[in-house]
Amino acid sequence: MAHGSILVVDDEPGLLDVLEWELGSLGYDVFAVDSGSTAVAVLKETEFDAVISDVRMPGLSGIDVLRMSKQLCPDTEVIIATGFAEMETVVDCVRGGAFDFIQKPFNLPSVMATVERAVERRRLRASTQLYEASLAISANRDPQALPALITDTALKIFEADTVALWLPTKDGVYLAHRVMRAPSTIKLVGPEAVFALARRGKPVLVPTEASMPDLELTDGATGILYPLMAGERLTGVLTVGRFDPQRPFRRGDVERGSALASQVLLAIENVRLATQATANERLASIGQMAAGVAHEINNPVSYVLMSLEAATELVAEVAAGSAEAKTDLEESLRDALDGAGRIRDIVGDLKNMSRADTGRRRVDPNEVVRAAMRVAGAELKHCHQVNKELAEGLRVDVDSGRITQVLVNLMVNAAHAVAQQPQSRVSVKTWADGDKVKVSISDNGPGIAVENQHRIFEAFFTTKAPGVGTGLGLSISRDIARAHGGDVELTSAAGQGACFTLTLPAAPA
Repeated sequence: MAHGSILVVDDEPGLLDVLEWELGSLGYDVFAVDSGSTAVAVLKETEFDAVISDVRMPGLSGIDVLRMSKQLCPDTEVIIATGFAEMETVVDCVRGGAFDFIQKPFNLPSVMATVERAVERRRLRASTQLYEASLAISANRDPQALPALITDTALKIFEADTVALWLPTKDGVYLAHRVMRAPSTIKLVGPEAVFALARRGKPVLVPTEASMPDLELTDGATGILYPLMAGERLTGVLTVGRFDPQRPFRRGDVERGSALASQVLLAIENVRLATQATANERLASIGQMAAGVAHEINNPVSYVLMSLEAATELVAEVAAGSAEAKTDLEESLRDALDGAGRIRDIVGDLKNMSRADTGRRRVDPNEVVRAAMRVAGAELKHCHQVNKELAEGLRVDVDSGRITQVLVNLMVNAAHAVAQQPQSRVSVKTWADGDKVKVSISDNGPGIAVENQHRIFEAFFTTKAPGVGTGLGLSISRDIARAHGGDVELTSAAGQGACFTLTLPAAPA
């Protein structure tokens, strides 16, 4: 692999030969031309890591080459060679973005050192941009925000005019998010063409490498299509485009952008796995509480059956005109309705919690708290005291199923923490704090050791016995809260119990 690609521009054949030979012997890929106009033509087709240009040449000068290079390839470093270092020339070159100057006649070791620094700077800049982009994408914890984050990041990295992220459907792709620098009449690639090209399984330069009629982009627009493949499975497609014919995408752009496409693929896969883990944890929680929930339902079922049985026996007496029997019948039916309502609430809470996505809506957080307490009732009933202190007038815009999952997890953890306490207590509280709504679940258990507190939200970390829990509950709970613009925080002292506080943005009035 070449150490870097260098374009050398000089109208003196002897100097061209020397630089081409010396740079080539050091492992650089060198392209030598003898005029500024030829250099500009080459730059329109190929991108280089660095350009070495004589400042004085017939026709286009070195300053012209510098200017066009920065227009066509902004990241390419340009080194100006001159035997006449006039101040005006130096100022023009500095303003134009020249990397450095080399003096004629050449000191070859100095020239080679300058070229090495220029190539290193170019690659370091590209690596830094990619690293920062990767950090931004990988740090995202909100699946809904990921498409916009990916497209915005790619727009900057590719210096593109438009970027789109496409996600797969059963038999094609759909546009998840598109961003454009400015409105344009350029014909954009549609989902059918994107899916057809993505099936090739490798990046495609459009229209250079795509012969399909519906990919004929007008006005000199160019684009790159990256299929995001996880093995043989299409995870998504990233498309980027430029509208300016003076700044076309080239094969070098495709290769450099592949690193970012790999990070995008990783981010999408991480979101998919995290979503799957959240669903698995949710179902695991329901499964672990299944026996207790069955018992919770069994009680009101027995209550309903007994009430209906009593009502059946009273029907004959009511028919005979007994006023006392009529009163007893009405009471039995009310009891049956009450028991049926309790069953309906528990089943509805479980159904709401088990859904993949119930959508965000404005709710009273106290209703979500009560739903979570019904689902976790089988665990909480073993506590000596379960205290509630719920403030009135609170409203939040949330996915109630996901927030129920968070609260159920915190309540079950609290119930487990106090299982061995002689006077076990779990307290649930809601209150307003400025523009936030807070829900705390506290217990009087042994608390969490100081050395474990900084790890308590790590995925797969657990202080429970082996085989009890997955170690994902708190990690997923915090992710859910942060996806809602909130957080979950812990306060604990050894021997004084633990308190987990869920914070959510209050809904605007």
